[in-house]
Amino acid sequence: TTSKLRTHFHDFMLDVHERIHAFKSTLPPSHVNDRKCYDPIPVVAREIAKESRVLCFDEFQVTDVADAMILKRLFHTLFEEGVTMVATGNRPPEDLYRNGLQRSNFLPFIPMLKAHCEVLDMESIVDYRISEPKPLDIPGGRANYIQDPGQLDKIFHYLTGGAEGAVCRPVPVLGVIGLSVTSKSVQSYLSSRTLR
Repeated sequence: TTSKLRTHFHDFMLDVHERIHAFKSTLPPSHVNDRKCYDPIPVVAREIAKESRVLCFDEFQVTDVADAMILKRLFHTLFEEGVTMVATGNRPPEDLYRNGLQRSNFLPFIPMLKAHCEVLDMESIVDYRISEPKPLDIPGGRANYIQDPGQLDKIFHYLTGGAEGAVCRPVPVLGVIGLSVTSKSVQSYLSSRTLR
């Protein structure tokens, strides 16, 4: 069986950066910033290739300069290791990272991507992101930026159908290398502040 990974591209890149950070933390201090001495990108790419032979990305887009600067080296090794990539996106490869910082350093990634992937235009005339009703439209409005715990309880009840035994547990809502924020910690923070 071929191992595969299906994920949002942004989540994949967060994982890549975490792996780079973890790898660099094992190096002697004299090697950390010396790419000539040891480049962690190919090591991380080979590790990913051992875990997943097929990578399927939702929303393949590049908006982060740190991502843009490592993509060519990362995918060069992934493709060299025989990894197959399938991705969805809202723009052709030529438009990736358009107007981004140091885009000239990113541009060599585009022909490499096109050499290893077939680009298919779905030519859809419907943009489901702006169609009505939106999937998160629920009683009380959209589920974004809710600060009222009572409203959050109503939405939870609505989404679970009031199912017996449904439990609201803290879940990670934001993860940054070395930092984890949960819905419970956000609720504690909000309750400690006077909202105006």
